[in-house]
Amino acid sequence: MKEKFKQVSKDLEKLSFPKWNNMPDIDLYMDQVMTYLERELKPLKIKEEDKILTNSMINNYVKGNLLPPPVHKKYSKKHLSRLFIISSIKQILSISNIEELLSSDKAIDNDLYELFTKEHKNALSDELQKLNSLLSNLENSNDDELVNSLKMYVIHLAIHAEAQKIIADKLIHVIEEKKLEELSEIERLQKEEKANIKQSKKTKTEVAN
Repeated sequence: MKEKFKQVSKDLEKLSFPKWNNMPDIDLYMDQVMTYLERELKPLKIKEEDKILTNSMINNYVKGNLLPPPVHKKYSKKHLSRLFIISSIKQILSISNIEELLSSDKAIDNDLYELFTKEHKNALSDELQKLNSLLSNLENSNDDELVNSLKMYVIHLAIHAEAQKIIADKLIHVIEEKKLEELSEIERLQKEEKANIKQSKKTKTEVAN
């Protein structure tokens, strides 16, 4: 039992998103993308048969504006970087919220992707240190004591994840509201411009008569 829990930590230590310069330099077709991502994202799986990404998911991400369309059916590093980010944060954020953060008119470049990989690595490393410390303290516990302690730890993780999710969701809501306000202001200015043009034409007609 103890070894199974230790294996969880060992497996997650292997999870490290590739650096920008280590991703394929050539653009990939869909089947190549799936093969590459299946290998790189394997540590994210809970069960061996789980699918982190599928062809249809990627197509829907393109339709939903999370990914720019492939060029000649090929996907570049910019596509791959987005897919790594989406695969990670979709565990916490809704697809609509991710769309707000990663709408395809916002460039995902080397600097932003490297920031993501660094933050992910640091966060995972911190949590694994806590887990390993807990497992070490429980080394002499029997199976029942071990399971009960880990249940409490899981509750701790879930509470912190939920608290962070609430903050993230509310921040995104404010961002969405700001965008709507900006759109409303643009629409108001456009209406005023049309009204001014209409009034100007009317005035010219009256003067001509």
